Amino acid sequence: SIGQTRLIARGLCPLELGVTGLAAALTELAAETRQRCGVACRFSHGLDICINDPFVATHLFRIAQEAVNNAVRHGQPRKVRIRLTRKGEQACLEIHDDGVGLPATRKTATGLGLHTMKYRADTIGGQLTVERAQPRGLVVSCRVPLTGFAMPKPQTSK
Repeated sequence: SIGQTRLIARGLCPLELGVTGLAAALTELAAETRQRCGVACRFSHGLDICINDPFVATHLFRIAQEAVNNAVRHGQPRKVRIRLTRKGEQACLEIHDDGVGLPATRKTATGLGLHTMKYRADTIGGQLTVERAQPRGLVVSCRVPLTGFAMPKPQTSK
């Protein structure tokens, strides 16, 4: 009960995400998903991407959190992959699961979670897509312009 209460509280409380905080938060989300749900979940990211705006980072984290929760709740996946990469002048957050996906009669996902994710993406100037994965599962992607929101990860001197 206490663990569930903490997870609920984390979902309601604002996150404090600094320059490296998004990657750490997504790493923790993957670990919690593995532990709590028994689903193989991993996070990976490109070394050339770092979101420097806490507002954008928080919205991206909440999109990932909702997509992972939806996958586990509705998709019955064995695996979930969370990726944050740079594609040209955009940051791309992608959540891919190998669950049951959408029924063949539905071409797009609907529901409050999807509307919330879309609202969050719009708020940060991003674009959200939800597509069927092949051979099964879903891919939720959010692309956000890097201009003003993200910067290349600082290079360490050798």
